[in-house]
Amino acid sequence: LNEMPLVEYIFQRHIRKVVKDGKLRHRLMPDYPIGCKRILISNHWYETLTQPHVDVINTGIQEITEHGILDTEGKLREVDAIIYGTGFTATEFMAPMQITGLDGRTLKDTWKDGAEAYLGLTVNGFPNFFMLYGPNTNLGHNSIVYMIESQVNYILDALRTTLKNNLLFTNIRAEIQHEFNQNIQEKMKKTVWAQGCTSWYQTADGKNTNNWPGFTLEYRQRTRRFDIENYTQVSAIS
Repeated sequence: LNEMPLVEYIFQRHIRKVVKDGKLRHRLMPDYPIGCKRILISNHWYETLTQPHVDVINTGIQEITEHGILDTEGKLREVDAIIYGTGFTATEFMAPMQITGLDGRTLKDTWKDGAEAYLGLTVNGFPNFFMLYGPNTNLGHNSIVYMIESQVNYILDALRTTLKNNLLFTNIRAEIQHEFNQNIQEKMKKTVWAQGCTSWYQTADGKNTNNWPGFTLEYRQRTRRFDIENYTQVSAIS
């Protein structure tokens, strides 16, 4: 869903109730739909920001000096310690591992324009390579454990199928992977994650390579068996 006006109203009402200072409330009020960024689950966040010894500053940092932080408005704020909240690079899947596939190409180079995989599990050109919690399998609305269980089931079935058919390797077909990811990105346009905010779900170009835009039950259904018909199969030499 990309519009949840009732939920937004409830959250905005909560902010107005807790944060009495109008200027502070204006700084804290999101200018994007709820859910566009990851929601912080806390009972004390807004109360903490209203304490007299807490300042909420939404200007940029121009410079860090020997005495403190100089903001972009020219005000120096003297501090005793600075904690860097640097976050994490969630769109750089499998980093810093070096994974090399057919013809010597690396996964890093293959994903230079944003990570893509089939079912978030395997990548064309990298036979017999499977991963857990890969591209577009993250959730903002359910339990990731359920997704990982589905992935493990699929990978185990892939191993059984490979052994049963005496295969050297299987490789997801390029057109199958491409069609899958086109469908993912088309669905993504209808979600709250695509409503104009920046978040760790996205690459620098704004492509959401992290989240699954459908129901977890749909993902469970799609991974219930190893769909070998969508793979190039190479037999083992006997």
